[in-house]
Amino acid sequence: MTDTEKIINRVKKKFPNAKMLFDSEKNLYIDVNGINLSEQHLLPPTKDPHRAWEMAELSLKMTQNFNRTHPLRTDNYSSNDTKKRINKRRKNKSMDYFGLFGND
Repeated sequence: MTDTEKIINRVKKKFPNAKMLFDSEKNLYIDVNGINLSEQHLLPPTKDPHRAWEMAELSLKMTQNFNRTHPLRTDNYSSNDTKKRINKRRKNKSMDYFGLFGND
């Protein structure tokens, strides 16, 4: 599998309907439901197909980073659900220490 195919697979895993299109200036870009992924993050235009997919992958990474580090990201998630999940994990771990779960 070539490097380009790996990048395409990563992008298509997140956006199955991603496709490469030309803009009015004959530059390539990756389109997802009418959104230009490169333009979304102000990435430079390109005429190379491999570079267009690389820009789309970079756009995905930047979006993931923004979502992870944004100060208002807690608005997207319930803090009570997060606390319950963490407490459940801690509870299971402490029960493991006391041998409450068998070592089959």
